Amino acid sequence: MPIAIGGLALVTAASFATGLARVAPLPVGLIWIRYALILLVVPSLGEEILFRGLIVPPPGQPMPPLVAIATVAAFVVWHPLQAVTFGPRWAGTFLDPAFLFVVAILGTTLVWMYRRSGGIWPGVIVHWLVVAGWKLVCGGPIG
Repeated sequence: MPIAIGGLALVTAASFATGLARVAPLPVGLIWIRYALILLVVPSLGEEILFRGLIVPPPGQPMPPLVAIATVAAFVVWHPLQAVTFGPRWAGTFLDPAFLFVVAILGTTLVWMYRRSGGIWPGVIVHWLVVAGWKLVCGGPIG
């Protein structure tokens, strides 16, 4: 729990400090619920399965520092790769160095949480809180 709280605090501080986040909530309603549920699956569950569950060794197995760095780097690189591959209207955000800095903080937090817990679910919840909070409450791009 302290890892999650610390990671969420760093992500929040960096997001507001860099202008990636601002208080701009979407109106609560069915669209809000729809996006919240979609964001639970994509990206939260999907990316946690891939970047933590399949790449990061579980607790009890050694994890050389290079593996930790490579895991976070792969998570960071995945975001601009989406921008240039799929080209959604939020692609510019995924190429922004400030955004990638925040992604690195989140990725580091999620690796650390997985190594401590041994499961992806704590990371799925934190990942979802970050993405859903950003998009639904803090003006992140939707769509």
